[in-house]
Amino acid sequence: MKPFSFKLEPLLFKRQTEEEICGGKLLCERKKLDEMQIILKDIHLQYQDSIKRLNGGSINIAELESNNRWANRLLVQLEQARVVVRTQMKAVDKLRQEMLGLHQDKRVVEVLKDKQQKAFVKHHEKLEAKEADEMSIQRFARASTE
Repeated sequence: MKPFSFKLEPLLFKRQTEEEICGGKLLCERKKLDEMQIILKDIHLQYQDSIKRLNGGSINIAELESNNRWANRLLVQLEQARVVVRTQMKAVDKLRQEMLGLHQDKRVVEVLKDKQQKAFVKHHEKLEAKEADEMSIQRFARASTE
C-alpha cells in the first residue's frame, strides 16, 4: 500500500507555524502584563502604607506634608500604572483573539486531513479485501478443477 500524502500539507505547516509564532507573541505579552500587574500591586501597597502613616497618629507638620506629597505622587503613579495595565490587557486580548482565529484556521485543515486519511485507509482496506476475495476465488477455482 502506498503511503498517504496530503496535498494541503504545506498549507497545514504554514498555519501551524503562524499559530506557534502568535503563541510566542502572546506568551511574551502575557509576561509583560504580569510584570505590569506586579508593579501596579507594589505601587498600590506603597500608597496604602503612606495613607496608614498619614492616619496613624501623631506626626509633625513637616512629616505630614512630606507624606502627603508622597501619597499624591503614588496616586499619580498608580493611575498611570492602571492605564498601562489596561492597555496591555487590550493587547493581550487582541493577540488571544488572533490566536483563536489562527487555531480555528489550522483546525479546519487538520480535520480535512483526518477525513482524507480515513477515506484513504478505508479505500485501501476495500482494495485489500477485494484482492483477498479474488485470491480465495482463484484458490477455490483451482481446488475444484483438481
